[in-house]
Amino acid sequence: MKYTVDTEELADWADQLRNFDARAEHVLADVDALVAKLQLDWEGQAAIAQQQNHEQWVADLKTMREAVAEIQQRAARAHKNYETIVATNQRMWNW
Repeated sequence: MKYTVDTEELADWADQLRNFDARAEHVLADVDALVAKLQLDWEGQAAIAQQQNHEQWVADLKTMREAVAEIQQRAARAHKNYETIVATNQRMWNW
């Protein structure tokens, strides 16, 4: 079996994941602010249901962000490992 890894692309992908997470954090803050403002004037069953749905959305977003962080960490670790392998092979073969 033969495969190749573009280490620059792998590093770029890890950076994209980090940027995605930062954007998700900003979106969450914006949505939280809007929901908090909405809840000041909204009452009743619909307001309760909306708040419950928002809380579920926040929990789901937290789960997603944790998964993205794990993937980003693994991608960064893989990038470091591949770079180490390349450097070792270059030293070993005097490139």
